[in-house]
Amino acid sequence: MRLSLYSHLRSQLTASRSVPTNCTFEVDDAEDEWIYKTPFQYIHGRAILSCFASPKDVIQSAYDALAPGGYLEFQDPVMPMKWVTPPPADCAFVKWNQLSIEASNIGGRAWNNVAHYARWFREVGFEEVTQETFFLANGPWPDEDSEQGNIMRMVGIWQRENLLQGLEGMTVKNLARIGWEPEETQVLIAQVREELNAITPGCSFRPYNDVVSVWGRKPLGKGKEAMEDMMDMSA
Repeated sequence: MRLSLYSHLRSQLTASRSVPTNCTFEVDDAEDEWIYKTPFQYIHGRAILSCFASPKDVIQSAYDALAPGGYLEFQDPVMPMKWVTPPPADCAFVKWNQLSIEASNIGGRAWNNVAHYARWFREVGFEEVTQETFFLANGPWPDEDSEQGNIMRMVGIWQRENLLQGLEGMTVKNLARIGWEPEETQVLIAQVREELNAITPGCSFRPYNDVVSVWGRKPLGKGKEAMEDMMDMSA
């Protein structure tokens, strides 16, 4: 089933006439063995916080697949989410955050691993590991009357839409791990949707994420092997 899905995705991606002739798509499971023949100069992972049982193992695989001097970058929101002002005691979105973290830990794919990315990069051998943290509003609640405020509101709208579109897929299977039935999960989802859709500029309900971007460089290496890898990449 998984192989047929991957084949379908690959055919859909490569069928587009807009794909450059020197671009190809490979749809694989990053938790499987990486068998690429040509080393990469740059590998990027984003919105992967719920994907892996062992993110550090995936970081190691990426390290091994990079050419000397190549870079790996991960970008993900830090979970659980935060609030500028204390949310209501009966807030469904707070409950969803708490239950989602609990269930993901029980399921072996913890959503709160993002805080460890930089340490894992260093432990597998990356150099010059850098972490930057960005503020991301969930919803258009920023009320600053400026160009920056307008940008934050627009980005907040996009982020809310991203969350609303993925909410059911992120929740039903995850909460089943802690015994939630689909019917009661759908009730919680509906309550979260209602709270998110009610967010307006200047309202008191102000959820946000810290988004972390972490990158590091694989050491350049020494001798003939490193030079050959770099030559292969530039060919």
